Amino acid sequence: ILGRSPSARALGQELGQSGLTPHSGDFIVNWGCPQAGRGTKLNRVLILNKLRQLHLFKGAGLKIPEILKMDDYLVRRPNHSGGRDIEILSDTLHGRYIIKFIPRWREYRVHIFRGELIRLARKTPSNPQDRIWKDHHFAYDLAPRRSYERLIEVAKLAVTSLHYDFGAVDLLITRTNGRIDEPYVLEVNSAPGFTENRRTLEAYVGAIRRAENAERLEEQR
Repeated sequence: ILGRSPSARALGQELGQSGLTPHSGDFIVNWGCPQAGRGTKLNRVLILNKLRQLHLFKGAGLKIPEILKMDDYLVRRPNHSGGRDIEILSDTLHGRYIIKFIPRWREYRVHIFRGELIRLARKTPSNPQDRIWKDHHFAYDLAPRRSYERLIEVAKLAVTSLHYDFGAVDLLITRTNGRIDEPYVLEVNSAPGFTENRRTLEAYVGAIRRAENAERLEEQR
């Protein structure tokens, strides 16, 4: 497992990994690293720039929050005089970007591995009054899978649009007149955490082992 996050270490321990340096013949999985060697079997190339992710989602026909074209806007002080205070909005944010705030009905994290669902969780805020969920936890839903068919389909398309082998897709859901709208794709996480639910860790361990076994069988043919 290539990665230094707590979830990467947890995966490595479960898979019996010894040390952080890959060896010849290892089945290498990139877990959130910007760069990975040619021998990497899963998620060799990652797109960690989340703005670029959004543009790729949009290019794949997926629904994303509106991105403000910052070069089209100027910033001025209320009591300006002359033109000395004029700045282009993009110059004031130092590499950051602006997206439109969307009042959510629900938000989900959908874990996809090689085109298959391995886990699905609903995000719930620690404080239900928060408009922005900076602090949240995951609730794993047990409702019938068919009720999440569109979520799963969109999550698969999001992972595919980045050419990832796996990822945890964050989807935001809104409702209009009581009807559920098409999900917004927010991002794909290449190194999701396992702090709240061991079953998610176990799901990834199982998926990685199946992928490795399939690779070994293919090499023996």
